[in-house]
Amino acid sequence: MGRTISVNTAIFDGYDLPVAAEEVAAAGASHIELAFTAGYVEGYAEDFFTEAKGRELAGFLNGFGLASFSVASHMDLGTPEAVETFTRRLAFGKALGATVVISNTTTTPHRDPFLRNIERLAGIAESLGVVIGLENPGHGDDDILPTGEAAAELVARIGSEAVRVNYDVGNVFTYSHEKLDPTDDIAAVLPATVNLHLKDIASSDWGWRFVPIGQGAIDYDTILAGLVGRGDDLPLALEMPLRLDRPNRAPPQRGDQPVELGVIRSALKDSIDYVRRVLGE
Repeated sequence: MGRTISVNTAIFDGYDLPVAAEEVAAAGASHIELAFTAGYVEGYAEDFFTEAKGRELAGFLNGFGLASFSVASHMDLGTPEAVETFTRRLAFGKALGATVVISNTTTTPHRDPFLRNIERLAGIAESLGVVIGLENPGHGDDDILPTGEAAAELVARIGSEAVRVNYDVGNVFTYSHEKLDPTDDIAAVLPATVNLHLKDIASSDWGWRFVPIGQGAIDYDTILAGLVGRGDDLPLALEMPLRLDRPNRAPPQRGDQPVELGVIRSALKDSIDYVRRVLGE
């Protein structure tokens, strides 16, 4: 069995799921990562996250020959309601057939509530047979997971196989405002990583734009070659939120209109071709 390569649906922001599923299948991918990330895609009400909806979506995606290894369901896990809210999302992910349910962590002032919450959530995830993938952020301040090294240290402290890292290569580049090179940061976190998000960014005097994988400022040739050298099959997810821009390196700003499907198709094909070529798959 080869490496799992998923396509994150943020690239289809503004389009219905049938469109996204059809395009991902046509691009030759076998896995789709549904994105429920505030600020990156249109919002979903909390009553969406039910086991029944997860099973319904799993059957729907199967009709396109698609499966879900991971689901992106980001929220602040340091809030009082986090355990109840994220438990629903874990059950949804399990029903969807996903192995990993992804979330952000929290900021430093809420570190202690986060640690209490994640201890409870780890037990719930273990009972469901899923893994919580904690993701490093792409913007903001004072996050408890700013780097790969910090992520590895955090999951070691939590000490549960049901809590791992969903390392986002592009996020560490933007969160550090280009001060940290992902090729240097990634080594410390890979042993603790359950899923790897690939996101690329073009950097200029104007600011940052999200671009197809391999066409931006991140040295994915080196990063992907390093994965080949490890000799494992760490799953990857291609995340290209093309509808977002970051002028002056500000937080992401969502375009008024969805990106044209032709542009999305081209970006998707170029990214999949590039990743497979560098991986030799």
